[in-house]
This record gives sequence, structure tokens and C-alpha cells, in this order.
Amino acid sequence: MCDVLKKDINLISHKYSKLLFIACFIAYASSYIGRVNYSAALASILAEGFFTKSQAGFVGSVFFIVYGSCQLLWGILGDRLSPFKMIITGLFFAAVSNLAFSFSQSYVTMSVIWGINGMSHSMLWSPVLRILSNVINKDYRQKACLNISLAIPSGTIFAYLLSSFIIKYFVWRSVFLISFAFLITAFVFFVFTFIKIRQHLTFTDLPDINKKTLSNKESLHIKGIAAMLISSGLFVAILPTILHGTLKEGITVWVPTMISETYGTSVSFSVFLTMLLPLCYAAGAYLISPVYNKIMKKNEMATAAFTMSMAVLPLIALLFLDRLLPVISVILMAVITTAAHSYNYLLITLVPVRFARFGKTATVTGIMNSSAYLGSAASTYGLGAVAESFGWQRTIYIWLIIALIIAIICILLTKRWKCFCESLEDNVERI
Repeated sequence: MCDVLKKDINLISHKYSKLLFIACFIAYASSYIGRVNYSAALASILAEGFFTKSQAGFVGSVFFIVYGSCQLLWGILGDRLSPFKMIITGLFFAAVSNLAFSFSQSYVTMSVIWGINGMSHSMLWSPVLRILSNVINKDYRQKACLNISLAIPSGTIFAYLLSSFIIKYFVWRSVFLISFAFLITAFVFFVFTFIKIRQHLTFTDLPDINKKTLSNKESLHIKGIAAMLISSGLFVAILPTILHGTLKEGITVWVPTMISETYGTSVSFSVFLTMLLPLCYAAGAYLISPVYNKIMKKNEMATAAFTMSMAVLPLIALLFLDRLLPVISVILMAVITTAAHSYNYLLITLVPVRFARFGKTATVTGIMNSSAYLGSAASTYGLGAVAESFGWQRTIYIWLIIALIIAIICILLTKRWKCFCESLEDNVERI
């Protein structure tokens, strides 16, 4: 049976396409407020002695394990279910989870609730990317896929700003109450948008692909997702994507605690200082776009290798953490996270869009995103345990090795990915 969708949802109107993009942007930015808040409040939770670093890391790991596992499920279902209903459902339960977490009194209860929060958030990115690559007006899609990358730093910055203020004047539990308010507001706005645009949605038939007209190489693209992953080399790219998740989330989660413990700064100040990270990597996708388009000739693997190579020198410098000023350390971390989030834009956003014509955007998104968050789960618990037992310098050594491995694997995959993309374009021309 052919994997290509027979019908697709389209929104012709420019006006309503922009409104839908805004709703998706607010939804995804708010989702980051409702998940990064744990990292932002972590130093305060630890300072209160609520639980140990290992236990704190475990709670965060539960989120990423559930999120990553469910990403694969919702990615596959995301090409078959209504993306609008998936986002509405995810936002609602994410809001409820944050509300429940603010009242949690035990380590076990927190782990369960944060796991439910992970499942709720896993329902958001695949349908958002499907909407941006398939539903909204085609003239607006490329720009929308680039601009949606700002949702992550926007939500992250706001989460850290909010948490820094709340932790200074109130208890850390208030962070999750405020996050609930933002998530439920995003839920209401998305429901309103869906009701507004629903009558303007149309369904378009996609032409069948005649397998007899395709070469053996080209026919790989319609045999199924497994054949696509193998022929493109994307199956191998799952490993560096896992490692990238370890690096990206490891820095995001543990930097406030690392700054606080290394330099003896207050918890609220270390959280505030860490806001420099999302301020810098907010520009990551925009900075890497000219390199991707002009120098790397739209080869995602080659560009990913370049981005992770840029993280190596800052990581070496960071090995001398205790001799650096706090601001210098944060700037180095900002460069590293810029590289990591540029990789995220390339592999989690641009690569899945390549498969939009075959109705596999959400599926590929789910596979790659679940891989990244498998690494995130390992980093949240594993790096917390390493830092607790061996100190922060050993943790930075691990980050350095990870960056080198990612860069090497992406270099090795560059040629294979290029050949796959060229055959994919030829395949589309035949349709």
C-alpha cells in the first residue's frame, strides 16, 4: 500500500495562514514555558533541599523519556490525525499537569505528573510542523518554518525571566502556577483560531505515484519510512541526534546550577544570567540559514557538521571554568547552545519538511525528535549524577566528546544525504 496521503488539508488564505502561524507560535512558545520552568526552578528546589541532584535529574529524565517515546507515537499518528485536535489536546493536558505539579508534595508524585506533562508536550511539535509544511499557504511555508524556530528561545527566555522574578520574591511552586495560566491562555487562543479558520480549510487530492515509472533507487521513497531512513542515511543520523539531545538539554538544564555552585552566586542571579543563552541561540536558525543555503547548498548534514564543529573550541575553553568570569562562561555556553540549536533546526525542522510531499512530515519529525529527547533523558539524569560524583569539569569533557562525535558522523553522512535529496527531487518532478 502506498504511503502517500490521498488528501491533504490546505489553507489558501494569506490572512488566515498568518493567524494560524501566530496560534502555532504562541502554542509552542507557551509549551516551552511549561517545560523549561522545571530547569529554571531546579536550583531553587535543590537549594531548599527538597531532593538530591540525582533525584532532581530523575524527575527531569521522566519527562524526556515519556516525551521522546510519545514523540514517535504521535509522529506516526500525526500524519493521520487532525493536527488541530492534537495541539488542542496537548495544550490542555500540559496546562493541567503544571497546575498539579505546583501542589505536589512527594518526589514520586512529581515524577508521575512530570511524565504526564512530557506526554502532553509530545503532541505538539509534529502537528505544528505538519501545519507549517502542508496546511498554510505555500507562499508562506518556508518563512514560517524558519520563524517558528523563534518560539523555542522566546518561550525559554520568558520562562527564565518569569522564574527568576518569582523565585526571588515568591516560592518556586508559583512558577508552575503561572505556567499553567500561560498554557491555558494559549489553549483558548488556539481553539478560537481553529474555529475562525475551519470554514476556510479545503481538502486537496494528491496524485498517485506510478511505481512503474520510477527507477529502483527512486522507488525507495514510496516503499515506506524504513526504506527512506536507510536509503537516506537518516537511520544512522539518529545516533548524532541522540547525542545532540544530550548536549543541548544538558546545558539548558544544568547551567543555572553549575553557575550557582561554581561561582557562589544566588540562585535567582544564576537563573537570570542564564537567560543570555536563549538570547544568543534565538538567532541560531537565522545565522545558519545563509551557510545552509549558499555555502552548503542546502545539505542539512554538511551544515550540521559545520555547526557542531563550531562548538568544539568553546567547550575546550570551558574546561577552565573555575578560572573564568561568570559572564565569560555564560557567553561560551551561549555559543555552544547556538550550535546545538542550529543542529536542532536542521535535523528536526528542515529534514522532516523534505518528506512533506509524501505525507511523512510528522512521522519523520517524531522519529528525529524522539531520538533527540532520548539523549535529553540520559543527560538530565546522567549528567546530574556525573556532576554530583565527579564535578563539573568531567561533565564538560563529556560535552566535548559528544560534539566531536556528532560532527564526525555528520561529515560521513554528507554525501549519502546529498544523493538521497537529489533523487527525491527527481522523484517529485516525475509526479
